[in-house]
Amino acid sequence: MRIMVALGDEYRVYRETTAAVISILRPHVEVETAGLDALEEQIARFDPNVLIYSLPRTVDPGHGLTRIELSLDLTQPTRVCRCGRCTELSSLSLEALLRVIDETESKLIETKGECTSE
Repeated sequence: MRIMVALGDEYRVYRETTAAVISILRPHVEVETAGLDALEEQIARFDPNVLIYSLPRTVDPGHGLTRIELSLDLTQPTRVCRCGRCTELSSLSLEALLRVIDETESKLIETKGECTSE
């Protein structure tokens, strides 16, 4: 499974730390980081199954199963979208993030990477 963490350079430390924590806690997944410039090209190259990013509703990762539109404004919710279905979370704890990653991985195995109705 491939995960991309894409945040602006002003959040570089948060971006790199998030990726490092995921790599440590889920060592079997491939994690890459990206800035926001040329993001679509990086998505096309890496083809992530999970995209964690800070540009709400402006990037479509294509057939990727899960995207997490991370709100960097604590007064705004974070959106988690899977196969066209979105939910909002008032905050995204590490446990919740790992749960989304694990659920995505299970879904990938179960459906061989195809989005299906839940």
